[in-house]
Amino acid sequence: MGSESSLFERFFLHDLLRVEKLVAGGMGLARSAERLGSEDAGEGANPARGGDHHREMESGERSGEAPGKVVFVPLVLPGELLEARYVQENASYRHAELIAVREPSKDRRIPPCAVYGRCGGCNLQHVEYPAQLRLKRDILRETLERIGGLSSALQGLPEEIEAVEGPQLGYRSRVQLHPSPDGRLGYRMRGSAEVVAVEHCPIATDGVNAILADPSRYREGLHRLLVFAPPEGWQESSDGSSGRSEASPADNRPPEGTIWAPEDSPEARERFTTVMLQTHRFRVPLAGFFQSNLPMLSALIENEIMPLAGRRAVDLYAGVGVFAVFLAQSFEEVVAVESDPAAREAAEDNLAATGTRFDAVRVERWVSRNRFREDDVVVVDPPRSGLSKSVARALRRSPPQRLLYVSCDPAALARDLGRLAEAFRLERIRIYDFYPQTAEIETVVHLTRAKQGG
Repeated sequence: MGSESSLFERFFLHDLLRVEKLVAGGMGLARSAERLGSEDAGEGANPARGGDHHREMESGERSGEAPGKVVFVPLVLPGELLEARYVQENASYRHAELIAVREPSKDRRIPPCAVYGRCGGCNLQHVEYPAQLRLKRDILRETLERIGGLSSALQGLPEEIEAVEGPQLGYRSRVQLHPSPDGRLGYRMRGSAEVVAVEHCPIATDGVNAILADPSRYREGLHRLLVFAPPEGWQESSDGSSGRSEASPADNRPPEGTIWAPEDSPEARERFTTVMLQTHRFRVPLAGFFQSNLPMLSALIENEIMPLAGRRAVDLYAGVGVFAVFLAQSFEEVVAVESDPAAREAAEDNLAATGTRFDAVRVERWVSRNRFREDDVVVVDPPRSGLSKSVARALRRSPPQRLLYVSCDPAALARDLGRLAEAFRLERIRIYDFYPQTAEIETVVHLTRAKQGG
């Protein structure tokens, strides 16, 4: 903030804002409804500073001097009238903190977590769950249209975007915990490096909450604790079956199958556990990426991966080999590509008996030496940044018969689908709600090769 008036506004000016919509990342996009001086401001209700930065910036007319300037506010809902205080200003938009909700949405509820609004882990707990799903569908569609230019393709879909729901609470099995100044463990504060102490996390599994309830044995000399605690029924028990773990979280001991270690420690890189998905046992590392919501991962596998069949399938960004294991059941030949060392070690074990060819190289290098034209199916599950230009170019130049894209970021997905639009036709889009109570959107898109082929 450069000007004298901007400094005044940041510290003293409250504004009445009307929320137009939520954007990717869960922030409310609002515009000034009426100016209020600080002496006229009402009592604040659970203020929430900062928030998640989304990747969209929609410009508007300049506010104050610029009444229509776009303002982003966390923890709000479309249609609400807010009292807010500005905390940051840029050339075309502002960020504000919520002071009070003057006209609440019918979808607003009391959050189930005592530290919601301060903890940075969730940003939709104030929203009734059916409305969370509706908002995610709206955000995804708007992002695909605006960034990907896919309005016509979406209109041509045989069915609407579906949102597949799962457990609303108690689902998150992978977390990063931080020591708080008072000797407890918790999560980073919203918009800050400070730590909010948490004794019980409603969205976490029993194993995670057992650690939060008795942190003394974990926090000594700790910078950050990595925890993977599969929920009840998803670990392999000592007799080789999946079922209830003998350890009870009631005695503040994590259940069997829970693993933890300080981040960047040798222990973190060496620890693995076993989870059951469908009828298969998977070795999973503590370090490296693996989905946090095992029931939803199982549903995705059953609905999207297992029905696929053909001669040859390629699994890019294969991780520990979960998709490749199920592809191997119905394809004559499967190739899995993954370069992450921790995932690679687990994948080699998980795929050993499947006949899958595992290539431990970067996807960009692999696509430079291979073509997809003869492949029946290619599955891509890239990181949040999406496909690199070289991977998108390879798929566009030599498109497989079918492409299954698993995405964790709507903006990256929209960009990539826009790049692939000439070579593929959209067939189906589904949201899998891996992270209820948050604005995270996981999407599965089925595409088929366009007739011109590329």
